[in-house]
Amino acid sequence: MMRLTVSALLLCGMAQAHALASGAGDLSPISAQQWTTAHAAHLLERAGFGGTPEEVARVAAMSPQAAVNELVHFKNSDRARLNAKLPAFDESDIHDAGLEPFPASRPAVTAQAKQTGEALGVSVKPAGNRRMQ
Repeated sequence: MMRLTVSALLLCGMAQAHALASGAGDLSPISAQQWTTAHAAHLLERAGFGGTPEEVARVAAMSPQAAVNELVHFKNSDRARLNAKLPAFDESDIHDAGLEPFPASRPAVTAQAKQTGEALGVSVKPAGNRRMQ
């Protein structure tokens, strides 16, 4: 059985996207000559959450292999060093722990209220919400 590294899988995915876009069936890794800004943007989208125009341009200036290596070995990358300079997370204290665990749906909230007498941090009336007639 052949084992592929994450780098190889990302490069194969880029090659497949290039092959589909060009109409060819070739799945060999993309070459530096074929590497474009559009390929860099596609790689960042497929490997994470995309990138700013500046990040796409920076990745496009790399070779395809270097771009994939930076994504796979993030701890040693320029992006990791930039992230390390960000200020620490500032807790807002807006979170209400009474809302956890947050139900998946309205029916789940109703079931939780029936079972426990409370849902979403609100105690329910024992008799329910019947209209007065």
